[in-house]
Amino acid sequence: MRPLNGTASSTKPTLAPHFRFLASGLQSNEKNTPLPFVTPVPISWLQNPIRLIIRGVNETHYTLSAASSVRPNEIQLIGQVPATIVSDGAGLFTGSLVGVYATNNGGSGATPSYISRWRYRGIGQAIVKGQYEMAL
Repeated sequence: MRPLNGTASSTKPTLAPHFRFLASGLQSNEKNTPLPFVTPVPISWLQNPIRLIIRGVNETHYTLSAASSVRPNEIQLIGQVPATIVSDGAGLFTGSLVGVYATNNGGSGATPSYISRWRYRGIGQAIVKGQYEMAL
């Protein structure tokens, strides 16, 4: 939970769930690593499950997006990162590691969190530059 911009009084801020995008690579020398990005979860999404989507959009970048399970085609882009961050500087997208956590940032909040139904859907694999093998 984080304060919503522009809705906090000086004594008691209005707290709301947020998405946080933080990209890092242990071995990467990537100089274009984006800064952490935080954005509020749309209010209309709060009563239903939320889907997080990580996708290699091409050979050089991957994205993290989210969508409400009620309107799964209304996808909100959260962040985009060069693939060199997760490929040890080799340059092409080789995969990613995703983690989910809930925090009250040291406050006394008691908002419940439940993470479930992790799914992987392989779309395809690059065999050589420009040649792809689609997943079965």
